[in-house]
Amino acid sequence: ELDAVFVNTLLSGVQQRNLEVAWGKPVLDRVGLIIEIFNAHAETKEAKLQSELAALMYMKTRLVRVRGPGGKLAFGASGEAEVVSARGRGSGGRGFMSGAGETELQLQRRRIQERRLSLLAQIEDVRRTRAIQRSSRKRHGGSFGQDLVTVAVVGYTNAV
Repeated sequence: ELDAVFVNTLLSGVQQRNLEVAWGKPVLDRVGLIIEIFNAHAETKEAKLQSELAALMYMKTRLVRVRGPGGKLAFGASGEAEVVSARGRGSGGRGFMSGAGETELQLQRRRIQERRLSLLAQIEDVRRTRAIQRSSRKRHGGSFGQDLVTVAVVGYTNAV
């Protein structure tokens, strides 16, 4: 019994969805697998943020709205689009903009874009903090203001 299928090539969102439907299992292409591996091994705050950012950008190209027990696609061949948000609407004569609002797909894309901007700002904060700490260590000569010498031992594990 298989839990998932890994494909050693790049798949488009449509190809990936079609394979998942045909096989009834999650399908990951090469990029998806790499992102999963990085997510599993990210330990530092910056690594976790960058990993989430990569996953978001990958997911953005694969958005689809599935609705109902039959799994009917709202953005499929029929071209229907369910309105899920009243963003852009006003009330009465105060700033009313015509239009039905956002579709589910537009809402998901907007939320991903907002999260992307937030992640980029957090990554920049982490980098700035790290640069400040690094310059402080250089200025104070190591930990607790002591003049410490930095030494590196370099070699190979199979060296004789």
